[in-house]
Amino acid sequence: MDVHVPCPCPGTPHPDGDTVTLRDKPTLRMGTQVIGLSSAQAQTGLPSAGDITELFVREGILAWTFVLEDGSPRPLDAEGIQWLVDDYAVAYPIAERASELYTEVIFAPLLAQATEPRRSSPTSRTGASTSASSQRSRKLQSVSASSSPDTSDGAP
Repeated sequence: MDVHVPCPCPGTPHPDGDTVTLRDKPTLRMGTQVIGLSSAQAQTGLPSAGDITELFVREGILAWTFVLEDGSPRPLDAEGIQWLVDDYAVAYPIAERASELYTEVIFAPLLAQATEPRRSSPTSRTGASTSASSQRSRKLQSVSASSSPDTSDGAP
């Protein structure tokens, strides 16, 4: 997926702008990191949308046409990515498109899980009548009741 942005390169060598190529779909690493950030946000209450958006940019870019002062291609490495995310005006359209590509794919399975009815756990009781310990308890009560002397008629 190509995203076109105004050229931020020194001397503006690309009058028609630059192109950033994003992955068409999120990687496993991207998805698990996003889920981890979301989980941390749910526990701490701290905002994580910016972290997730930046992660989409850092992990989602495959190629770009940015160049350095000398006209050579700007390397697509940690330093180059940092250069990009440090410039909101250039990074935002890329981040917005990346969010459109990856958010639903990553969160759809979690949302589907959240809307499914909860199933009983294997250790939960389904009812006293089917529980083995309940059945034993009832047997013991009936044996004990039949072997106790009936004192209701006044006889010893």
